[in-house]
Amino acid sequence: MALYLISETFGATVLKEAIAWQDDRLLFGPAGTCETEADLQPGYRLARGRDDAVNEGLRAIGVRASAVHDEYATVGLPKLRMIEDWLAN
Repeated sequence: MALYLISETFGATVLKEAIAWQDDRLLFGPAGTCETEADLQPGYRLARGRDDAVNEGLRAIGVRASAVHDEYATVGLPKLRMIEDWLAN
C-alpha cells in the first residue's frame, strides 16, 4: 500500500492533495482540497480540518483519528512538517 500526500501552505493559501494505491490499483483519489473559495482550482473542493484530502487519504488506508486529534496528528505527521524535522528523525 502506498499513500502520497501533499500539504502546501503559502501565506493564507492551503492546498492539500492525496492519492493511494494498493496492489497496483488505485485505492483513493486523486483528491484535492483548499480552505478558501479564492484558492479553488479545477479538481479541488472546499474543505477544512478533518474533511481535507490528507485526512481522507489517511482514512482510506485505515488510519482512525483519536478522540482529540485528526488523522494527520494521530499518526504524528505534525512532527515532520519541515525538511529539517525529517533530517532530525
